[in-house]
Amino acid sequence: MSSGEATANVEGVTIANGKVEKIEKYSISLKLGRIRNNLVKLQKETVSGWEDINEGDDLLKIDDPLFTGKLRIIVEDNTSLRYVSGRWPSRGDFYSLNSRVLNSILNFSIPLRLEVRKYHNDRQERVEDVKAVISIIDPREDIEHVNGIFNTSELSRSFIKEFNQNIASQPQCSDNCPKDLAPSILEGRCRGSNGVVETASMRGLITASMRDSRRRPTVTYGNNEVSIDSGWSYEMMFHSEEEVDEYLIFNIEFKPPFILGDNYKLRISLRSLSNEPLPLKSSSGEAQQFYETPPITIWRMVKINLIIQNDINLYDKIDWDTVRKAYEDSYIEVDIPQKNSNRVHVVPIDEWINYLDRFVYSEWRRSAWNRFRSQQNQQLQQDLRNYSFPQKLTITQLTYTGSTTYLLGNSLRGISIGDIFIEGVTNGLSKTYMVNTDFRVLGSPNNREIRWLPEGLKPDVGTAFTIYSRLAPEKDRRPADREILTNLTKGVVEHYIMSHSNAERCFYILICRPPSNDPSIAGRYVLRVRGRGAAFVTIREERSPVVNAHFFIHELGHGLFLKHGVVEFVENYESNTGNNVFECIAVEAGIGGPYWELHDSEHVTSCVMSYPIRLIHSVHDEEYSILKPSIDRCFCGVCLLLLRFYDEERLRRSIALRKIQYSLREGGSIKIAYTPLNTVKPISREESNLYILSNPILNSQILNMNIDEEYIVFALYPMEEIRSREGDKIGIFKDISTSSFRLGETVARGKWGRGANIRGRWKIMNPNATDPNTAVEVANENRVIEVSEHELEDEVRVARIKAVREGSNKLYFGIEGVDDQGQTRYIWSLPLTINVSIPPPDMVITEEEAYGEEANK
Repeated sequence: MSSGEATANVEGVTIANGKVEKIEKYSISLKLGRIRNNLVKLQKETVSGWEDINEGDDLLKIDDPLFTGKLRIIVEDNTSLRYVSGRWPSRGDFYSLNSRVLNSILNFSIPLRLEVRKYHNDRQERVEDVKAVISIIDPREDIEHVNGIFNTSELSRSFIKEFNQNIASQPQCSDNCPKDLAPSILEGRCRGSNGVVETASMRGLITASMRDSRRRPTVTYGNNEVSIDSGWSYEMMFHSEEEVDEYLIFNIEFKPPFILGDNYKLRISLRSLSNEPLPLKSSSGEAQQFYETPPITIWRMVKINLIIQNDINLYDKIDWDTVRKAYEDSYIEVDIPQKNSNRVHVVPIDEWINYLDRFVYSEWRRSAWNRFRSQQNQQLQQDLRNYSFPQKLTITQLTYTGSTTYLLGNSLRGISIGDIFIEGVTNGLSKTYMVNTDFRVLGSPNNREIRWLPEGLKPDVGTAFTIYSRLAPEKDRRPADREILTNLTKGVVEHYIMSHSNAERCFYILICRPPSNDPSIAGRYVLRVRGRGAAFVTIREERSPVVNAHFFIHELGHGLFLKHGVVEFVENYESNTGNNVFECIAVEAGIGGPYWELHDSEHVTSCVMSYPIRLIHSVHDEEYSILKPSIDRCFCGVCLLLLRFYDEERLRRSIALRKIQYSLREGGSIKIAYTPLNTVKPISREESNLYILSNPILNSQILNMNIDEEYIVFALYPMEEIRSREGDKIGIFKDISTSSFRLGETVARGKWGRGANIRGRWKIMNPNATDPNTAVEVANENRVIEVSEHELEDEVRVARIKAVREGSNKLYFGIEGVDDQGQTRYIWSLPLTINVSIPPPDMVITEEEAYGEEANK
């Protein structure tokens, strides 16, 4: 008999330590049983990639020289976003509502067979009943897994690192998702906030299996462990007359919650019936106290089928490696078919024309389509080599003589007036003239006429102008045009599913050329396509494969329940004068967003779920050029958590997240910018929902106002330092007040914007106050300004201040957060001191005095 300390590896994988106390030693095997769920696989990572673990393989002794030491459970889950009662649900809510249908995904299990053998001087002996104790270990996440392929991934990695530190319990340092952040349908198998997997949770995490058992099992549950007290089955295998393999077996089911990135080790030790620890064999022959599996991480597989418009080469216009790596950061493997596989379907041009006829032009612009298809078929074929839609029906061409009215007869019969546009030349430059802005269409359907408006643009005298009818959707922001893209995608995918008996339940992506030369239409996620997720993604020749991949990632992200980040940022170069530099304003109406709290405050601009940045350059007084710089995008840290299946609502309310969000953790200060109310205007008639502000003031901390003057104020969070792919530095402030408004503790008319939800508020204090946390807010009757909301077009609301009495106040904007003890605290902006005065009587003039006859106009 010998004793001593021992630390050893079992087959180079299992770590163990303990004392050698007896000559008798035991060995343990933990073998994979038969997984009956075809959506679930247990895999090992090798230097060449992930490979399946075979039934009967021992997880404690993986004999593969290429094994990297990592295991994963990967579950194929193609569940996609669908509206519930007319609203966009969170993933947790949707899965809960559909838990019966999704049971095989939510409650998957890994069958494991525990085998125990006994040795005396290396000779195998019969095993008497023993106790096996299986403990759950939560290894720390390898944060380097979040690496993406761009520099912006560093922001995601630092976010996950800090978030994990916030949720890590002591002393275990567990960083798996705690139950208070998990969806309610999964919380029963999650650890507590103290890092302990409590007894009740252990009952769901590891269960005794009656499969192949001959005796009724007795299992005792405790915190972080389960003890198999009895119910072992005994097996004996004769390899020869002298070699007999005798062992005890016990079948268990491992049922971890379906939260991606959570990882586990199963640590197994043996005890005698009198509860004494039993020594275990190691590869060195010494004794050890336990065996341990390699870390087992939870992954998800999302399967893609592709339908491609009339050109297989569109497949190569997307950088698929970028798509895969973007999702791997959230432990999602996107299964993308190879170019020539049967999961890639190319639609011939004649079939595509039939799709357009059935799903687009069955009612919408039917008359123009029929005329175009019959009279201009050659142009139709040419259009569909460059676009996914025909572009325009040429109706007639006329010469502008200076006259106001031009007769068209019945040439517009069946065509909607709103679909008419005219192209011509004004001041030697090509122009597109807009109905009801430059001209009107009057008369009866059989006797139409064009009448040019006095205030609108007109062609040069003696030049030709051509009248067209539109056949392609123009702006993705227009509901009617969005519906057209939805109908096309839905129709094509449903037709494909119904005509292919082997159509799989997975995500279907319709890859097309752009509908027109309008760059605003890049993609669209479509709901309710026979239980499948479907998206429309356009491929533009001028975009790089990486940029095309961004749009693919964005639309698939919607299918996986992610919401928009910032809708669009607008940088106004016109106002960069002196010290009053105003580098950004985000005042554009957006579809379903921005959802400020659901994206990392330090990474939202370059998050792939945000819309592209648009740089506005002033050409002259009324014209602007709009540029979209190429920026490498990836998922922000909050997106990664939501993709991993952290519960959206619980995450938003959590201390762990609120300690990080809007905490100025990257430095800088929140500043208040302001501009006179009457300077806000659309940037152009073509961009009516994109606003430009004339000379807004940012760096001045004093605003002098006269009674009854009105200004718009913006609270701007510090810029993210972003570089375009060309190397240009792009500084973008984040306007966090336009979509969020709280005066005191009352939200004005609910939350501002569509889905905006920053916990922010304006606070008005005396001019001598220095600490907004302790200073008392000025009473309403003593305030020199009133703060209210001002609605621009398209439901965009901003904060408006009006000077109401003489005196001075300080204005702050604060974002609600929490301190290290979980107590509410505010992150405050720099103050804006507002001085209100009454102008002398001789300075007060009427509009007529100021503008003369123009006032009457």
